[in-house]
Amino acid sequence: FMWKKHMDGKTKEVEKTRLTVSRQILLLVLSAVSICGYGLVLKRLGGNLPFIDSMSTCLSVLAMLLSVRRLMEQWIVWIVVDVVTVFMWFADYQKGGTDIATLLMWCIYLLNAMFMFVKWFRESGEHVNEV
Repeated sequence: FMWKKHMDGKTKEVEKTRLTVSRQILLLVLSAVSICGYGLVLKRLGGNLPFIDSMSTCLSVLAMLLSVRRLMEQWIVWIVVDVVTVFMWFADYQKGGTDIATLLMWCIYLLNAMFMFVKWFRESGEHVNEV
């Protein structure tokens, strides 16, 4: 498998990597620009919560890309995505929406992302490679 080269030989766990501070800043800037740009498009199209929806979408794509690279920052981004999405579904529910199951599903995703961030952070210790 192509994944074998990305696994720790002793533990058989995925090797965890981290972004350098300069790449974290670059990602933050690119994310903000993407969110604002897509939010303006959604606003022009008449979206209800255009910038919240834009944040959820743009950060979900970013989190997937970070996941593919085995970067620990993916869990921080997933937590932000899940908080934003829980907010969106809660706002919908408050306005009379009936999709409580979706709201609960996103709450579970949020708990999972928080758990996984703590797990990756603890397991990585000093052995995290920066990229």
